[in-house]
Amino acid sequence: ITRIVQGHSGGELSGLGKEQVQKLAKRLVHEPLDVVYCSDLNRCKQTLEPLLLLKKIPVIYTPLLRERNYGIYNGKPRSEVEIYIELQKPLIKDLFGLRFPQGESFYDLRERISSFLNNLLIKEQGKNILLITHGGATVALLSLLLEKDVTAYEQLKPQNTALSIFVFEKGKHRLELLNCIQHLT
Repeated sequence: ITRIVQGHSGGELSGLGKEQVQKLAKRLVHEPLDVVYCSDLNRCKQTLEPLLLLKKIPVIYTPLLRERNYGIYNGKPRSEVEIYIELQKPLIKDLFGLRFPQGESFYDLRERISSFLNNLLIKEQGKNILLITHGGATVALLSLLLEKDVTAYEQLKPQNTALSIFVFEKGKHRLELLNCIQHLT
């Protein structure tokens, strides 16, 4: 099986992915949600569809929640990306700073997510918000909310359809659930 780096490319959910999003929808249907912000890429839209069939919620699709942009490597086999990374290792001290040609570094992604989050918390203050995004963007979001640096990437990396819940009150937030996949069992 050839693994493809999705990045900003289209992509579809696999059969397993479609099963997982059905289970996620059943888990979320009773949550008091005021608004959903969803990546505008197709695989996130497909993740949200089963929930929207069960519950009417306003949705805002945004490119700000897209996965990291792998530039010329979007949609390419992971093996090509790994070769590029190996060639760059001697030239760069911090791989999180590696910017793909016509793409972004993880730090760029994290800055994009930080800006989105800061604006969201002002605009949607006091609301119950669901974010539907991708693995790398989720790690960036979690690292910001949990005040972890990028070296915590592997610890924070979610499985597909993992659910995290944060409560925001009086300018502070607390974690209630982190990368939970109990709905898949």
